[in-house]
Amino acid sequence: MLVALKIVSWNENPSRQRDAQDINYIISNYEKIDPDAYECLLDNHIDILEKFDHESSSAVVALMGLRIKNFTNEDHVQLIKNILSDSIRKEKLARSMIVLSRTSSEEEEKLIIQKLEALLMGLNYLNG
Repeated sequence: MLVALKIVSWNENPSRQRDAQDINYIISNYEKIDPDAYECLLDNHIDILEKFDHESSSAVVALMGLRIKNFTNEDHVQLIKNILSDSIRKEKLARSMIVLSRTSSEEEEKLIIQKLEALLMGLNYLNG
């Protein structure tokens, strides 16, 4: 749920580059951080995996969003949804998430936006 706090913190002060970089690290490495996430998708949320054409790195980020939704205060969930639903804020966050020492590219930004959209999909997921 750290990523939820980091998104809220970044939104309060977008100059906090470290928050954005931490968000990038967490969503880019969630399969390593929670090695059971893929198995959870297979056992409990195959529909999420299918939504992402069995591309696990985005599907596990959606699972993270679902977990945030299930374990976080509804007001905070709504705030995060608002941030990620606003295309301008989402693009600004994506640009901030790109590590400054690397050369950023449109492709890298596009990939990050896809991960943020996967997170949003998980936050909007309706449990059966």
